Amino acid sequence: MRRTLGGDARELNDEHNRNQRQETGRQEFLGGKLMGAPKLDRTGIRYGRLVATRESPSESGYIMWLCECDCGNETIVRSSNLGNSSTKSCGCLQKEISSNQRGEKSPCYIHGDGCGWRVKEQKEFHESIRRRDNYICQDCGKTQEQELAETRRILSVHHKDDNHFNNVPENATTLCLKCHNTASAIILADRKYWAEMKIVQNTIDSERLDNEQR
Repeated sequence: MRRTLGGDARELNDEHNRNQRQETGRQEFLGGKLMGAPKLDRTGIRYGRLVATRESPSESGYIMWLCECDCGNETIVRSSNLGNSSTKSCGCLQKEISSNQRGEKSPCYIHGDGCGWRVKEQKEFHESIRRRDNYICQDCGKTQEQELAETRRILSVHHKDDNHFNNVPENATTLCLKCHNTASAIILADRKYWAEMKIVQNTIDSERLDNEQR
C-alpha cells in the first residue's frame, strides 16, 4: 500500500524543494561560482553584439566565456552577464550611446530632459546678454579677451535674483569670474542673513504665544 505524507511531512518536503529551487537560481545568478552549479553551453549563441565562442578558464570560480564582438574585438564575459543581458558588447555599444548624447546631441541640451532646463536655450540667452554688454564685465570693465587670457573662460552671465530660470534681460548682467563670485557671495550672505532673521522672528513669535497662553 502506498504511503502518503502527513501534513507536517508535506510541509517539510515542500520547503526542501523550495530551498533547492532558490539555491539553483542563486547559483545560476552567480555564474556558476558555487560547486555543482548547472553549466550552459553558450557556444555560437549571440548576445547583443557578442557571440560566445568558447568557455574561458577563470581563477575567480565564475564561469567565463570568450566572446567575439561585431566590432572585431574579443572580450571575456561572465556567463551570468550574458544570460541576463547586462553585457551586450565589448564596450563599443556604450561608447556609441555616450557619443550620441554629448554636447548638442544631448536630450538635456535641447529639451531639458534630466537637468530641468534647456541648455541650448540657456546658452543662447547668455550669449545674447554678453553681446548686449559688448563682452565687457559690467562691474570692473574687463573684456572677454582679458578674461580668456587670465582664466581661459569666457565672461559669465549673472542672474541678479539668483533664479537661473528667470531669463529676462533685466535680470541678467555680464560679469568676469572674480566679480561673479563676489556677486554670488553677496547673494549667499544675504540669503543666510534673512534665514537667520526668520529663525529669530519665529523664536520671538513662539515665546510671545507661550506667554499669552499662560
